[in-house]
Amino acid sequence: MAGGYKKLWTTVIETPSFSPPLVSARLVLVEGGAALVGLDPASGAQRWTIPFGSPQRRLAWSLLTPDGPIFCAGKEDLWRITAVDNDGQKRWTGLVEAVRTTAVAIGGKLWVLADGESSCIRLFSEQGEMEGMWEVPKGGGGLVAEEGALLFLVQNSEEDSLFRFTTVDKKIQRIYAGELDSVLSIDGYRLLRGKAQSFVVTDREGRELWRQDSSNELPYLGEQVYCCVETEAGWAPSALDRSNGQPLWSLEREEAAAWSHVVPLGDHVALYDNSDVEIVDRTTGTSIQTITCEYHNFTGVGPGCCTDGLLVMAEQANIHAYVWKP
Repeated sequence: MAGGYKKLWTTVIETPSFSPPLVSARLVLVEGGAALVGLDPASGAQRWTIPFGSPQRRLAWSLLTPDGPIFCAGKEDLWRITAVDNDGQKRWTGLVEAVRTTAVAIGGKLWVLADGESSCIRLFSEQGEMEGMWEVPKGGGGLVAEEGALLFLVQNSEEDSLFRFTTVDKKIQRIYAGELDSVLSIDGYRLLRGKAQSFVVTDREGRELWRQDSSNELPYLGEQVYCCVETEAGWAPSALDRSNGQPLWSLEREEAAAWSHVVPLGDHVALYDNSDVEIVDRTTGTSIQTITCEYHNFTGVGPGCCTDGLLVMAEQANIHAYVWKP
């Protein structure tokens, strides 16, 4: 009998979650409205809850690092950035004045891009002390880490740009100009997603390798590029070779589906169509199983919601965990 993902546990939290859970071997992190909830990966038992005050001060983002602290941020008048230990104890809290913030964690430290009347990148130490602040072009967002650098987008009415900020010598360079919606970077490849139905894959030097028309919902860069390509039946989720864009497989259906998210699962990949999750062999595209919603629709599915055979998804206030069984 072929393997598949079996239900491990379901936990109900107080407030519905509309963000993908973040999963590591030591913790499942769930954003529930104005609170951050830590769950045990093996049992789903709630370890701790950190409230963030009123519904107006909802969580905007959170980061679960493999070995370091958890970082999260919410906004009311100022951005309140908090570092939390695995047991839910706060390490430090800092306030940042900005219209919006994005962040990445590297080696226990937190890099924050704060955009407001002016824009800057701030570096917070493991103890929460600000180690430096560097001015960057106004309008920045979408901070992404790659080896030795940070990438961020500057979007305005005239032209969108991608900038690279080196973390050692703190130099800023514009490396791409054009219509941009988001950027992904891994293993020396970058995927630049446009505002129209297309994306570009480049190398780390910014040289274009190939481009592809796709639906807006599903471009993802991993060991392969996953995207939706147009077929006679509609948009079909497909895997492409990330070095040259050659098709590896397409998952075609008699009826078009609104594919919206992809979750890498090692030898498999999970494809989410706003109601069900289909588990597919990463190499061949063969469908292995379909995980169906139990009550409503899955409201939290994304690349960070799995690790080591454990897949966790939010269905409003119901948090479901599935484990791979050969």
